[in-house]
Amino acid sequence: MESGQIIGEITEIFRALSAIPHPSGQEEALARAVAERLRAMGGTVETDGVWNLRCDLPASPGLEDTPRVCVQGHLDMVCAVAPGSDYDPLRDGIRTRVEGGWLRSDGRSSLGADNLLANCAVLWLLGQNFPHGPVRLLLTTMEEQALGGARAMEPRWLEGVQFLINTDGFRGDRIIIGSAGGCRQHWRRTMRTVPAKDSAFRLTLSGFPGGHSGDDIAKGRVNPLRLLARLLAGTDTEVAALSGGTALNAIPAAATAVVVPRDPERLRRALDRVTEAGGRAVLEPLSGPAPEIWAPVDRQAALDFLLSLPHGLLAMNPDYPKVPACSANLGVVDRDGDTLSVRVFLRGTPQEALDRAAGGCALVADRCGFALEREVRYPPWGGTGHNPLAEAMSALWERRNGTPIEVTPVHVGLEPSRLLRGRPDLTAAVLGVTIRNAHSVRERAELASLPPFVRLLRDTLTLIARRKGDLSPC
Repeated sequence: MESGQIIGEITEIFRALSAIPHPSGQEEALARAVAERLRAMGGTVETDGVWNLRCDLPASPGLEDTPRVCVQGHLDMVCAVAPGSDYDPLRDGIRTRVEGGWLRSDGRSSLGADNLLANCAVLWLLGQNFPHGPVRLLLTTMEEQALGGARAMEPRWLEGVQFLINTDGFRGDRIIIGSAGGCRQHWRRTMRTVPAKDSAFRLTLSGFPGGHSGDDIAKGRVNPLRLLARLLAGTDTEVAALSGGTALNAIPAAATAVVVPRDPERLRRALDRVTEAGGRAVLEPLSGPAPEIWAPVDRQAALDFLLSLPHGLLAMNPDYPKVPACSANLGVVDRDGDTLSVRVFLRGTPQEALDRAAGGCALVADRCGFALEREVRYPPWGGTGHNPLAEAMSALWERRNGTPIEVTPVHVGLEPSRLLRGRPDLTAAVLGVTIRNAHSVRERAELASLPPFVRLLRDTLTLIARRKGDLSPC
């Protein structure tokens, strides 16, 4: 089939399914729609209490006794929302458009190609007539919340599986053999207040690129929460409220504060730094009575905490010099009554690096009077230098395309780290379609990456069936 037809048919599936809202924890409607499609294809479908979905599809005639392959992805998406947009992640689906060969949203929200576009490509492929053995499609929920669906999944759902192919790889020109572990921390501090003596303003920083807190963390993108804290500390500005960020696994694109400047002109001059950093700053007066501002000790502690927490790239992987080994994302700051909440997402490989970063945050929190409300961790998937599935895929790619493909670990959380804990005998690798600026309203997916993705997956399923799971080089 021609590439244009493949792209058109997969895009139509994506448009239909992405119109169903599916933020993390709200995947039921999408799971039901996918289940209906799979049953129409002759699959046997099962869901669990958190709407993880498992479907067994029969092998091609004559290949029934070959190894079962699990093709796995996730159903949920990170719903980044454009400031001032009327987009509601619980109510609204994704509206798409194509620009210059890239699939985008209409600009109100993230696209959700992570991971739905690859899922749609898999649905399309499994509807085609090609030789393959038994296939188990496994679609999890709450992946964007510390791999929640994979953590809750019944281990029996992987019984009888010999190979696992995850499709959440973000790039169409690489095969992934390892991923970072994660640690999500939620810190809280009670903020005492005192009456303000002067007029209040709302200060908003916006226009920053945001992005994926793992895939984009080494690109040096500005975190507006940190920039806002630096501006307020440097101009000795009083603070009544401070917030920003939409998700732990997204680099913030905007931040806002209600402030009472001791020297408004000094603060306005300092806002030139926002423009220099590539963003926009708006300082607007607020009407009404003066607000309560943070007491001096509490203000100092909060700004010190935001400026002392690690953010960005912390270390590179010595074995893979282009891959981060450890990073931190100051993801969300908000207020609940008189409590300031700060959420941080740490990523690391090996486990010891992640533990050191988490311990460093705890030391900073103790110094600044913040208490740990909740911490959720998931392990790294170390991968190995010898991965017969990845090696076979690499050979198939080179044979079809005439060029080598990168084989590497990555600095994002991937579900094999959870799924393989109970099945160390499984051989796993990760493929993907090319996605840029995931977890942001600038997210876009390269349509030209779809045909190579489905062809490599098809070739791999056929090879496993014909060789009965023996992937050693011929």
